[in-house]
Amino acid sequence: MICVDGAKIRLAEEGYCVLEGLLDPAEADRFSELSRPFMKAPEPNFYHLGGALNDVPQLAPLCIHPTILEIAEHELGEGFILANNVDVTLTEPGAPPQGLHADVPLSWMPQPWPAFPTALQVFWMLTDYTPDNGATVVVPFSHHARRHPTRASYPQEVPVLGRKGSAFLMRPGVWHRRGENTSRDRHRGTVNIFYLPRYIHRPKDSWPLVKQSVYEKLPARLREMTSSG
Repeated sequence: MICVDGAKIRLAEEGYCVLEGLLDPAEADRFSELSRPFMKAPEPNFYHLGGALNDVPQLAPLCIHPTILEIAEHELGEGFILANNVDVTLTEPGAPPQGLHADVPLSWMPQPWPAFPTALQVFWMLTDYTPDNGATVVVPFSHHARRHPTRASYPQEVPVLGRKGSAFLMRPGVWHRRGENTSRDRHRGTVNIFYLPRYIHRPKDSWPLVKQSVYEKLPARLREMTSSG
């Protein structure tokens, strides 16, 4: 099991890491059940809920988990913010793979990208991540290239594996894609939380703000990190 200090090292060197056992598996199941009624299918066999705090405010504790906040502050400095009001995704059997890519905010910037971290993504595993249920595929160390991938695939690609209740952390410059779900009957569920340093503007037109009625009931620490609208 990776400790917090080990996670910080792996993020810097490999660009991603997995921390196991941060969330009770029963809680992971509860979050899945709460989210499912609100999810839409923008792609075949792939379900998505954006702005999830508005519909499932019970997800708030994941946003301010002490271990995650410690690592986020190490990566991004003090005053970091919540960027996207939380996404929940469900990758069902038959879901196709994504193309290899890097994430915002780097994808908005000219190349070569900055060498320092410009965001931190956290993927809470609501199910096991397995080789055949659509687990995220990454190219380790690729964030050091500081550019977009130039090929459709790389031999260094590996699936990110972990047990339900784990958290997968990743820097935005890592080349990655959603894996294909080739299983017969197992979906992959994820809560995706995206943190930005305070010097990068939160794009309001891309990521939904928290409704005022929800915002007022959030924990104080989370209200410091997000905006209502």
